[in-house]
Amino acid sequence: MCVDHTADDHTRAWAFALIDQQPPASEDGIVDWLSRLCRAASQEVDVIAATVTMGAPGDTSAVVAASAPGNQRFAETEYAVGEGPANDAWMLRRPVLVPELGGPQDGAWPGYTATATADGVVAVFAFPLQVGAVRVGVFTLYHDEPGTLSPANLATCLLMAELATERLVDSHASDGGAIDPSLEAAADVRMEIYQAQGMVAVALEISLVDALATLRGHAFQSGRDLIDVASEIVHNGYRLGDDRHDRNHEQDRDQE
Repeated sequence: MCVDHTADDHTRAWAFALIDQQPPASEDGIVDWLSRLCRAASQEVDVIAATVTMGAPGDTSAVVAASAPGNQRFAETEYAVGEGPANDAWMLRRPVLVPELGGPQDGAWPGYTATATADGVVAVFAFPLQVGAVRVGVFTLYHDEPGTLSPANLATCLLMAELATERLVDSHASDGGAIDPSLEAAADVRMEIYQAQGMVAVALEISLVDALATLRGHAFQSGRDLIDVASEIVHNGYRLGDDRHDRNHEQDRDQE
């Protein structure tokens, strides 16, 4: 299965050359190639980060590639708070371009805006990865200065999103439906959150949906990453509302 090539061959060759010029990432397989795509796009468009997320960003997603180690956190913010531009791009099946978070064109994501701006993100540009009725994820770019994308940069982002979609869809179809090992490894990061979600649901006698909302709310209020809270619950028996634990974590963070 192939994605229709909306860009001409010369433009596609230029984009592939940009990607091929990037040094290999630490990952293997498709994740390595997508990481190089993110790095090429962020350099060409001149933004601070780019990520590729598989699945719905605010629901069952996995951040599979980023322009640099640590940049996954920009995409993880949407999963942690359950809202944001990438989630809307997925739901609406169209690009969501936010030149200034909290500005007049912001889509009213209070939790996301507060968390993202605290991390230095000011502008976000999200592009759904889709072909026909099939959606596979979202390609998102982040910048620390307000501003819109120029027509040339918008065209670059759309082309990179097309190439990422093509690689994800074609690799899945060409291998008999098997998941690339590098993608599977990236998705495993979510398992601790699912485990913690189930444990909270049982402990508080609430639904899984409410349990995830509770986890997100606690992580937001305590200033911690959702993945860190989930790991503490699964491995260390951490209980939500353990104020002493949260205070110790905050002190450790202040000393870093």
